[in-house]
Amino acid sequence: EQNKEVAIRIFQRCQFRSVEAVQEITEFAKNIPGFVNLDLNDQVTLLKYGVH
Repeated sequence: EQNKEVAIRIFQRCQFRSVEAVQEITEFAKNIPGFVNLDLNDQVTLLKYGVH
């Protein structure tokens, strides 16, 4: 039971950090000149595939 609780906490922390990272990357991208003028689908594509 304790191992399960630890695993859940680790998962929640990873999930929280992932959300933070996406927010940080999005804010960074918004500061790139011209990024916000791109079509929304293009913005999503660049954010989605530009990270890997």
